[in-house]
Amino acid sequence: MNQGSNVVIERISRSDLDDATVRFDQNPGIGGRGGTFENGRVRFERMQGAHLGESAAVAWPLWGKLSGDLASVRAVAAFAAAFVLAMVLLFVGVFYYVVPSSSVVISPRVQNIPVDVGVRIDPDAGAVDIDRGIVPALITEVEVSESLTKPTTGRRREPSSHAEGLVTLRNRTDQALELPMGSRVTSVDGVVFLTKAPLLVPATLKVGATSIPGEASVVVRADLPGLSGNAPPLSITQVSGDLGAKLEVFNPQAFRGGDEREVFLVTQRDMDELSSVLLERLQSAAIERLRRQRETHQDLVVWSPAAGNPQILEESFSALIDDRTGELTLTMAIRAQATMFSVADAKAVIRDRIMSNPDHQYFDVDLVDIRGHKVLAENQGLMDVQFAAVGQVIDDIDTDRARALITGQRLGEGMEALRAMPGVRDVSVVHHPPETQNFPRLGFRVGVTIKSDRSDQ
Repeated sequence: MNQGSNVVIERISRSDLDDATVRFDQNPGIGGRGGTFENGRVRFERMQGAHLGESAAVAWPLWGKLSGDLASVRAVAAFAAAFVLAMVLLFVGVFYYVVPSSSVVISPRVQNIPVDVGVRIDPDAGAVDIDRGIVPALITEVEVSESLTKPTTGRRREPSSHAEGLVTLRNRTDQALELPMGSRVTSVDGVVFLTKAPLLVPATLKVGATSIPGEASVVVRADLPGLSGNAPPLSITQVSGDLGAKLEVFNPQAFRGGDEREVFLVTQRDMDELSSVLLERLQSAAIERLRRQRETHQDLVVWSPAAGNPQILEESFSALIDDRTGELTLTMAIRAQATMFSVADAKAVIRDRIMSNPDHQYFDVDLVDIRGHKVLAENQGLMDVQFAAVGQVIDDIDTDRARALITGQRLGEGMEALRAMPGVRDVSVVHHPPETQNFPRLGFRVGVTIKSDRSDQ
C-alpha cells in the first residue's frame, strides 16, 4: 500500500456475511494498485492517475470476518504455539520416565603372563627382525649448559690492621744523631716497627759530673699487620743498623691497633660439590629434552657413564683453591646421548617370544605391557636390553548379547545376568532417572561399553 492511502472498510449487507469491501483512497498524482479479494483469491491491477477514489474490493471468507482484527489472530497463534510446546515437553518427560536409559560398563577378565625378553636395539638395523629379536634405533643427542653459585666453606684468620705506638730514643753520645724516617726498631720477640717520621735526637749534656742523655720521641708502626704488633710496655728495646750502638729505645706505653679478621676461602670440597650438583642438574635437564624430542610411540635408553655419557664440554670456576671469596660460581656445558626405538617394534618381539613358548602357544596375546628394562651391554648406541614385560590375554565380550541379557529385565536382574556371562570380571551401571531401577529396560535405551585395563587403548 502506498504511503498516505486511506483505508475504508465497509460491511456489505449480505445474508451470509461472506465478504467485505475494502476501499483504498489515494492522494492525487500517486500511482497505486487496485484489486479484489473473492473467496480467498486475490487479483491486483495497476491503477494510474491523480484522481481520488481509486479502490479495490476484497471479499473475505467467514473466518476472516469473525477474527475481528490482527491482534486477535496473533493471540490465537501464540496460544497454539504454547500449547504445542507444552505437549512436546510433556511427551519428553513421560518418555524419560517410562523409557529409562542405562549405561553399562563391563570389565573383562585379563590373564597376565610375566616374561623377561632380551632385545637388541641396533642403530644400523633397517627394519625390525622379530625372529632375531632386533629392533631398529636412532641415536640422538642434546647439549645443555648452566651456571650455579654456592657459598664457600673455607675459613681463615688473617691480619687486617697495623699496630702503632710512641717510642722514646736516648742519645748516649756527645753529638746529636739524626734518625731517618723508616728506621727499624724491634721488640724483644723480634717484631719490627718502622718510624713514621725523621727524628733528631739531642746529644748527651754534662752538668758537672752528671750526664743527662738527649731524648726524643717518634711514632712507629708495625711492619706487618696483626695482633703481634700490639707490643706491651717496655718491650721495644733495639734500634737496628749503625745507630743501634749509640741509641737506646723503649716504648713507655702498650701499642694498639693491630687486629685480625676472618676471611672466606675456596676449598677443594667447594669445587667438588658444585661440580657434582651442577652435573646432576644438567643430566636431568638433558634427559628431559631428549624425552621431549621423541615421538609418542618411541622410547629411549640414555647412554651410561661407562659409555662416556655425558660429555663435559665446558667446566669453568670463578675462583681457585684458597682464593679469598665468599661465593664460587661454576659454568658447565654437557652433551648427552641416547638411543631411541619404537615401542611397537619392541612389543612385537616380546609378543612373539611369549607365543613361541610351548606353554603359551594357544594364547592370543592382546597386549604387551613393558614394565621396565635393563641394559646388559652397550657400544656406541648398540644395546642389548632385557625387558621386563607382561603379556595380557583379554576375554572377548559380545556387546549385543550383553544388551540382550538386560533388555526387558529390571536393573538388578539384568546385572546378575551380565555378571554370569563367561569372561566377565566386573560390571557397573549408571541409570537415568536414578529412581527407575525397577523399571524394565528397553534394548535401544541400553548402552554397553567394554573397558579393559589395556594401556594402549
